[in-house]
Amino acid sequence: MAGCWVLAAGCWRCFPCWRRAASTYPISTSPQQVKDLFLTGKWTWRNRYIAEYLRSCSLGGVNLLPDNLKVLGPIVVPCSGALKEPQPFRTGSSFTTSHCTQNDNMKKWHYWLDAWAADQGVNASDYHHRILILPSGFTAKIAGCGSFSGMATPGRWSLDRTAVNDWGSGLVWWSSDNFADLEVIFHEISHNYGMAHANIPGGCNVGWGDQCDYTCAMGSASTGQGIRCFNAPHNWQVGWGSKPVLQLDGKGLVHGNATTVRIPLQTSNVQSSLIVTGNGLLLGQRLFISARVNTYRYDLPWDFWYDNVPYVLLHTYSGTDAVSYVTTVLVGEIRVGQAWRDRNSSISVRFDSYDRYTGAAVRICSRVADAEQNCGDGLDDDCDFLSDLDDPDCKGRNGPRPLSPPRPSNPPPTPTPAPSPPPRLYPPPSPLRQAFPRIRPSSPSPRSPPQSPMPSPRPRPPSPPPSSPKPPPSPRKPPAPSRKTNPTALKRNQGPQ
Repeated sequence: MAGCWVLAAGCWRCFPCWRRAASTYPISTSPQQVKDLFLTGKWTWRNRYIAEYLRSCSLGGVNLLPDNLKVLGPIVVPCSGALKEPQPFRTGSSFTTSHCTQNDNMKKWHYWLDAWAADQGVNASDYHHRILILPSGFTAKIAGCGSFSGMATPGRWSLDRTAVNDWGSGLVWWSSDNFADLEVIFHEISHNYGMAHANIPGGCNVGWGDQCDYTCAMGSASTGQGIRCFNAPHNWQVGWGSKPVLQLDGKGLVHGNATTVRIPLQTSNVQSSLIVTGNGLLLGQRLFISARVNTYRYDLPWDFWYDNVPYVLLHTYSGTDAVSYVTTVLVGEIRVGQAWRDRNSSISVRFDSYDRYTGAAVRICSRVADAEQNCGDGLDDDCDFLSDLDDPDCKGRNGPRPLSPPRPSNPPPTPTPAPSPPPRLYPPPSPLRQAFPRIRPSSPSPRSPPQSPMPSPRPRPPSPPPSSPKPPPSPRKPPAPSRKTNPTALKRNQGPQ
């Protein structure tokens, strides 16, 4: 086995004590179902599976091979136990399965299972992701779990390297209640690669926290068709959309003179976004402009009745190489013929037209005033995409406005240097053409895993409809949950596919 992509334990099952009696939770999935969910999709909902999901969203850049998947278990985890020394926890070696967040219990389950796997001849450090699948009902009934559907460490937990893995490993906990939900595990392993949640200004409904961007698997909320790829900044961060069509800063975008750009669909080209900096944006902030449309089978942010309706999306992201774990924010969504005007900067964007082969034609403009100031200079001072006498502001007059001088909507923007490259991750030696690109390694010692915080819990999605195939039905703070807690963005039953 050439190590690289997924799990040192794909199907570890925990059977902890609960209430007064020492009882066990029933096995909800089998090793065969785990392999099917990752590699074939023979018995899954609409025959979707993880390997194809990754290949589709990465435009062929990521190929999950059977040799890169190791499924172990099921295994009974004791109600209480102790880790073998040496162990890295300040809370000591003891653990219990009766509480999720106390005493580093959840991480200790992983360490206990690593030792068990080693007895089976499997080195957990050979894998990027160590995924622990918990029994159905466990996260709803065990103290401190909060009914999460998925949880993960933000970035690498272990920095140990092996001959087949020179990157390290992240930890994932996955509830069997959401086992058939591909977007949950896609979301969680993305946390391991340093991606934070995707949000909208002000957040959304109670229970979703900062996971409200329905156009991204790192958000998604309860809209769309239950599955989607990344938004443009996360796509850029992970390296799947690493070549923007154009980058504009304060010097490249002339005030009052719109720049026209053709942006390919994100699912058709790695050069699939426009990045803007400066022009009144916050220092270090990037504005990503991208084009999306429902693309079957894996990028479906909108309900099926919006099929074939193109959208131009606008996201902000302020992450850097040094601090990449920063939430992205969806600040705008427009259709053909609509314009977006940023109140916090001088930027305006108009979606002029769309072609299914070449993408979206947009104009981007940096305004100098809230209304047209000079009706004869050929410039669009207020960036409403109507200049001079075509602008209603100029009705009945010609030449400069006779009244007060132009009133800028924002202070003159400070030129900002071109954006730094995304925090890239280079794939380890393996049969994969490309794994999730890696975040640049930091320097902590592999022997002392970082005690990093974890992403907010991913609430549990609604129960999926029963699986149609005959075989066994396939079927998201504490440490680091990440998918919603009862609503969920993962509805697999919306609309024909």
